[in-house]
Amino acid sequence: IIMISPRLRSDAAYLHELEIPKDHNGYLMAEWYFYAAGPSKTNEKKLWTTGTAEEKQLIQDKIQLALQWQAETGIPVWVGAWMPGAYNDGDNYSIGEQCVFAAYMTESLDEAGIPFAVNSDTKFYDREQQMWYEEMLPLRNILYGR
Repeated sequence: IIMISPRLRSDAAYLHELEIPKDHNGYLMAEWYFYAAGPSKTNEKKLWTTGTAEEKQLIQDKIQLALQWQAETGIPVWVGAWMPGAYNDGDNYSIGEQCVFAAYMTESLDEAGIPFAVNSDTKFYDREQQMWYEEMLPLRNILYGR
């Protein structure tokens, strides 16, 4: 399977700019990202505080862009990465806040029929000890126990 991805951090808003290879023989998918570095309490493009209607709409708008492009091209889409917390930027979300965000995100993507990958497993699993981080189990169960 060949993966193609739009410009500017793989933003779904740019899927329409992709040049589709004519000879892909059905083995083509488009990968796009959103919230790849997690939500933000201040960045309006990926804002998530408590899950307001406006914050949920940001997620729905991106999903709708991807679904529209998928319908127009017949090429399946998937989300190559999203992160339930702002792990790279101070990790200022509690486990409870991450669970609320993750539950909404997984539910929205599942309802849209869009597969996804969660970024990054090292926040949930200790590879050296080969064990799940106990404090992350509620979040892990939302992400993987579906």
